[in-house]
Formats: sequence, structure tokens, C-alpha cells
Amino acid sequence: MARTAKKYLMFIDTNVLLDFYRARNDSQWSFLETLDEHRERVITTDQVEMEFKKNRQGVILEALRGLTNPDDPEFPVFLRHAKAATSIRPSRDRMREQITRLRQRIQNVLENPTTNDEVYKPIQRLFREPTEFNLTRDKPERYTIRRQAWKRFVLGYPPRKKGDTSTGDAVNWEWILACAKREKSNVVIVSLDSDYGVNPTKQRFSHLNDWLAHEFRDRVSKQKNARLTPYLAEAYKLMGMTVATRAKSEEKRLLTLTSRPQKSRYETILEWIRAQAAEDDPVAGLDDGSGATGGAEP
Repeated sequence: MARTAKKYLMFIDTNVLLDFYRARNDSQWSFLETLDEHRERVITTDQVEMEFKKNRQGVILEALRGLTNPDDPEFPVFLRHAKAATSIRPSRDRMREQITRLRQRIQNVLENPTTNDEVYKPIQRLFREPTEFNLTRDKPERYTIRRQAWKRFVLGYPPRKKGDTSTGDAVNWEWILACAKREKSNVVIVSLDSDYGVNPTKQRFSHLNDWLAHEFRDRVSKQKNARLTPYLAEAYKLMGMTVATRAKSEEKRLLTLTSRPQKSRYETILEWIRAQAAEDDPVAGLDDGSGATGGAEP
């Protein structure tokens, strides 16, 4: 491990882990592989594990609900023998076949994640890693952390979302402080949640909440700092890890999708299916609404 890695510990919020299910190409998987290789420097808690496993099925089911078979298109009579029109049926049938296979794959992922879910397996290893930074239910420190978390929750301290009814974020923050103080280490937090801080102009690093920044200096060290970023790539850089350029681009694309309030998680899967169908049968993707067919019709 690079020497710079020892300067930082890393905490990854639950939603960032769940977003691995939205990865569209293999380049994004390099983030997960890197996380698996360096999981001994990651701060995590049984709270994060619970939230991940609580929401994982819902994220997958969104994809399952979105995998619907395409409708049969209707063409004017004078176009029914056109080459582009007649080529759509086999392309549509292939898409239906692929959707059926994907639906079965999702069922397998739901039924047996330890065998069939390529996202679940490395993240489960993170939750089972027996490090001093993993607050598992068998560690006596959890009682102290929970009491401190309850106190800050009652007093209204951040991190806390508007309308929160649980101390989950408070538990995670108290454990981050405990690990940073014990190790005399900086911390980088990877999160999209505004309760940790804001990033109005989509910069590489977010602005950590003022009180959290003050508390970190006061309770850990004035010579150490906590950084907040929505990008795993930036956190990995601070940790001394290497990330492929293509993976960074894919992460930015995913964050763009996440920032759209009406964007469903399963839409990226549908985009992938359509792209595959277009590659299998380029003619099926020629109709872009412009009336062009790409060649003379018979």
C-alpha cells in the first residue's frame, strides 16, 4: 500500500455502496475491486451494513419492474413491407429474450446473493473484515458509541436529515471520530447526503458542515482534517489508490443520473438493453424520428 494511504481513513455512505448496482460498464467495477483490496482502511459500522441490506432488494426490484417487454409497433400499410419495418420484429424478439434472461438473473441475485450477486460479495467482505475500524455488533465499544449518538440526536446535532427518526447517521459520525482520534488520522467521507455538507457547484470536494468540521478539530486534532467528497475517485486518490480514467468518467455519469430527481435507477439497465439490441441489429435503431432510413427502400 502506498505511503500516502496511511494518512487517511475512509468512510463510505450507504447510498454510495448501493450505487454500485447502477454501474453500466466494466470500468466502474474497478472501484469495487479497489475497495475490496483496501477494505482494511475503511471505517464502517453495522449501521451501514443494516442500511445496505435493508435497501438492496428495493434497488434491485426497481430494475426488475423496469424490465418490461417492448410493445409491437404499428406501421402504416404502405410501410409494412419496408426493410426497416420487417427487421424490427426479430430485433424485438431478441430484446424480449434478453429481458427474460435478465429477469431470471435478477431473481437469482435476490435468492442467493452470496453466490450470484457480484456487488454483494465484496461489500459483504467489507462488513466481515475483522479490523479495528469495523464497528460490529460483537464489539463492546458499540454501547458507548450508541449513547453518544443518542445524545447528539436528541440535541439536534448534525449529521441529521430533516425529519430523521433514527440515530443512524449519528452512530456513523461518532465512530468516525473515535477511529480518527485513536489512529491520529485524517478522514475522507464519501457521501452524497447534504446532512454531511454541501456541494452546490459540483466540485471535486464538498464543503463539510461547519459544525462537523469544528467538532472534528476539537475532538480529534487541530492538525487533522475531515474531507467530504461525492466521488470515490477523489477519496481513493487521498488514500493512495489508483483509479482508471474511464472509471472516473463513469462515476461522474452516475452522479449526474443521481442528481436528476425523476431518474429511476432501472433506466440505465434499459439503456443498456437498447444499446445491445442496436448493436445486434443496426437497422432497428435507424429510425430517429427524422424520416431518414440510412439507405434506399425496396
